[in-house]
Amino acid sequence: MIKLKPMIDESPDSLKMAINQPTLSHDSSQAYPFTIYKNAVFIGSSGGIHPFIRGDVEDKIKREKRIPTTFEQEFIYNAADWRTKMHCAGRIWTNAKVMSFWEYPTSLSETESIIIKFKHELNIDISDYQIEVIYDENDRLVVNVHDVEKAVLDIMDSKDKHFSKYYYHYMPLREYMEKYCK
Repeated sequence: MIKLKPMIDESPDSLKMAINQPTLSHDSSQAYPFTIYKNAVFIGSSGGIHPFIRGDVEDKIKREKRIPTTFEQEFIYNAADWRTKMHCAGRIWTNAKVMSFWEYPTSLSETESIIIKFKHELNIDISDYQIEVIYDENDRLVVNVHDVEKAVLDIMDSKDKHFSKYYYHYMPLREYMEKYCK
């Protein structure tokens, strides 16, 4: 996994893709938080936030009038374990066809499981979505947490973004998978 802080001018609550485009907000009906917990992908409700994903899963089970599996019970009720084992957390905005990660997947199977889960649960094909990434002045993907934090601060502190040593970029999810997932 590539652990990164929120990039692309994204507070955890919004995403500014370009100067002349509107800000994408986390509470939009087109925004879905997601995470992987013990190799299973969980998707929150539209406009929701990551800590509420557990409640969203519990609500879905109640709507389906079924008994949760032992695994689902563990995900819903074991908060301490959930926090430490949650990874590849991110959000998609279906209206803009873009996704953002707080922790980038490097496993092809994890990335594919995210694509499959959105298709299965929400009938949304995200395979053609863009993913935001950050590059350094040598066009290398920034992956080290310390370097990412330095890059974000450099971009934010630079009055003219053209003078920053780092830049944000959007690439097709499939291209990201080919380059960075094994």
